[in-house]
Order: sequence, then C-alpha cells, then structure tokens
Amino acid sequence: MRQLGRWKVTASGREVSYIVVLKSLFLSVVLLGEICACAPTDQGINENITAADQVKRLPNYPDTSENPFLVKYSDAWIDTLHITAGLTMKLDPSIKSIHWTVIRMVVDPGNYATLDVSAPPGKPDPSPAATGVDKIPIQADYCQVGAKGNPGHSGTPGNPSIPVTVTGIREININGYLWIKTDGGLGGDGGRGGTGQIGGGNQSGGPFAIGHCGFAPGGPGGDGGQGGSGGGISPVTFTTATDPIQNLVKTLPPGSGCAQKNQNTPPLPTTPNSGLAIAFGTPGCAGNRGPEGPPGAEGARRG
Repeated sequence: MRQLGRWKVTASGREVSYIVVLKSLFLSVVLLGEICACAPTDQGINENITAADQVKRLPNYPDTSENPFLVKYSDAWIDTLHITAGLTMKLDPSIKSIHWTVIRMVVDPGNYATLDVSAPPGKPDPSPAATGVDKIPIQADYCQVGAKGNPGHSGTPGNPSIPVTVTGIREININGYLWIKTDGGLGGDGGRGGTGQIGGGNQSGGPFAIGHCGFAPGGPGGDGGQGGSGGGISPVTFTTATDPIQNLVKTLPPGSGCAQKNQNTPPLPTTPNSGLAIAFGTPGCAGNRGPEGPPGAEGARRG
C-alpha cells in the first residue's frame, strides 16, 4: 500500500482530512474525520433537507444475510453499502436505473461479490406482420404472376443493462473483488412477411382479344423481418464526494459473442483480496428473423 497524498477540505463548516491510498488497481479514499449524515441534493449536500423528503434512507445496506439479495430501491441514500464476500445482488424487475448516494462503501475480502444489473430476462414482443403488397393492386394484371409480398417489420432492439450511478462516497474499504455484471437483453423477433399478390386472371380471347392465357400463380410471400439488435451495455459510475469526475470502477471491454449464448465472466484476480471493482458485460443476442409470408392465391377469372 502506498500513500499518494493528504489534503484538507471544508464540508458543511467542518474541516475534514483525507488520505488517498492506491491498493492493487483500485483507488481508495479513506475518511479520517467525521462523516456528515446529510441528505443529497442536485447541488451536493444540504443539511437543511431531510433524507426522508427525497429518497429512501438506508443506514446499512444490504441489511440481511439473504443471498442472492434482491435490490428494491432505485433511488436511495445509503450510510454504509456493505457487500459481503460471495454476495450476489440482483435487481427487482421494476428498476430501470439506479442512483444511490453512499457515504461509506465496504467490500469484504474472500470470494468475489456480484452486483447484477443485466437487462431483465426475456425479449420484446415480436413485431407485427407486414401488410400484403402496399401500393400494388390486390391482384396482378391479366396473365401476370403476382408480386412478392412486403418484407416483415424489423424486431424491437433488446433492453440495455441498467445504468448505475453512485455518488458522494467519502470512505472506501474494498479488500475483495466486486463484479458489476452488465449484460444486455435479447432483441425482439422480426415480423412475418406480407402475403404475396394474387395472380392475374385468365384471358380467353374473343373478337377484340390478342392471344389468351390461363390463370397466373400468386406472388411469393414477403421475407421475414430482421431480428432486433441485442441490448447494449449501460454506464456504471462510482464517484467520491471530493472527485465527482474520476470513476472508481474499472470498465472492461465487452465480452465476446452475445450474452445469452456466451456466458462470459470477467478475468478473476490473481489474489482473492484484490481490492478491485470492475464493470463487465456482454451485449445481448439479436432476435430471430420473422417467418416468410404466405404466397398469393392463383388468379381468378376476370373475363
């Protein structure tokens, strides 16, 4: 462990001393002075506003030995975020983003812990089927084979992972290894192709007719729509009260392939007590192509 420097700042009228410590690959900020139990605001700390007026106040979180632990609060003021070794934290499906203000963050040594903010399982509903043959008459002209149906609609893109923002950290004690899992969701399936155009009718000849023909076949069905792209990876940021710019979490390049087919895991640390927090995930898999549309009917008699 190597001390990089010491400085003093004034917060809420009190002089507070800080030491910055670099341990392994993680930047730790150790608070030596008193911790202010104040409510967060957009401008920073405001002691005149109670936490109950703004977000859920959680003195110690998680406050249970349940594993895996279900995160239920998307906005919270947390005095101590204490992540025990081997803990897995998953999100309630209703949570679309996380914004926590944390005073003290602790990750225990031992087996690595996981905060899973991957996109919810499942995929968007398939896109609707295409209409038949837009801007083309319902039936082809005499003797003509019907036109091909319209292609299906493209699938809906998959959901991205849940974005995480943690701010206001004043004390950090990470002796273990925290993996913030950020897999994207499945893309939606493409829509069915449109029905092919009805074939042209027969032409039987007559005093004014030129030649004759039988009933023409209908057009082929339209191609199925492309599957929607897989969901992406949302940002994860953990910042201190004194440096709201520097991200304390190391974000690794995305995993190979797509999340639902390749169960990628981050590289494990060489030592169990690495003092490292990383964000790592894999984009979601694309949806399936939609089915081909049905062919058009053979032409009916038109004259």
